[in-house]
Amino acid sequence: MAHALEGYRLDAARNLLALGLVYREMGEHDRAIESTSQALEIIEDEGPPVLKLYALHNLAWFLNEVGESARATQLFQETQPLYERHADPRMLLRRTWLDGNLARGGGDFGWAEECYKTVRDGFLEFRSGYDAALACLDLATLYAEQGRIAELKQVAEEIVPIFEAQDVHREAAAALMLFQDAVRAEQVTLRYLVELSRYLERARLDPTLAFQRPA
Repeated sequence: MAHALEGYRLDAARNLLALGLVYREMGEHDRAIESTSQALEIIEDEGPPVLKLYALHNLAWFLNEVGESARATQLFQETQPLYERHADPRMLLRRTWLDGNLARGGGDFGWAEECYKTVRDGFLEFRSGYDAALACLDLATLYAEQGRIAELKQVAEEIVPIFEAQDVHREAAAALMLFQDAVRAEQVTLRYLVELSRYLERARLDPTLAFQRPA
């Protein structure tokens, strides 16, 4: 009976983690944080370490996205032993990704750039086109924020041939081509990059979804 109850609670924790990702995709970060925190409360008592790692990683990611960078950084640092012991290669890339986001928020743009390049190249090796594309867009955003137009154009020139070969569906590939054209015309704004990143996250699960270019 106790074993069955434990399994039920862990299933509930997994569902809460999944719900947190859905809320985050919908832009409801407060609810994403709440759901993930509730999952963590269950996992800390009786969950496997790898599940705790995923919960802590997601929570730190969400906190950083809402501007709670100090809390996110502290949580990220406290989670390092779990990364070292329980992370698979993909999760290690996600650790580097979060490290880059935190560095960027803290003004360490050089380290953020290196992190994003590592993440992009790593996911390309795994043939994870959407994650690699999103890392590229983070790199592009970093360059745009600094006015580094030459580097931004280089990212744009590299992105389409790379992701056409990564089984990214037609609508997503078309969105990346629009991005390339906009960069060539020097018409890409930070809002454009944000909207394209959000689109790619949704398009991963919906091959029919078309990109609506920001006005």
